[in-house]
Amino acid sequence: MILKRVKKFLDCLEEMIWDHWVMFNIVLFMLVSGLFIGTTIKTTLELSYPGEICRIEQLREDMKKVDVISNEDILGQVTVYNQKIKTRQIYNSLWWSGFFIPDGWDEIEIIELKKGC
Repeated sequence: MILKRVKKFLDCLEEMIWDHWVMFNIVLFMLVSGLFIGTTIKTTLELSYPGEICRIEQLREDMKKVDVISNEDILGQVTVYNQKIKTRQIYNSLWWSGFFIPDGWDEIEIIELKKGC
């Protein structure tokens, strides 16, 4: 009884696919493309994560060594990376982008600015 129903369902499915093969191919192409693009984005963000962490740590050291008030370049870079850290932390908490952002961003603290900046 169940096998007959399964066979009937599969026959109907096959007939529907052959009747609407153009639409089926378009949907299949969209699914495969979305999976490919999503995987590419995730891989790119995962591979760039260690480099971003190294830059942040270097900026932390530069903040300790250099007189930041006279060196606006470092202050500008710190501001940009603080924005990047907070943005990635917020995006990691959202359901639609949490898959793409590496979880390590949640553990990173923003770069503290010296007093007087």
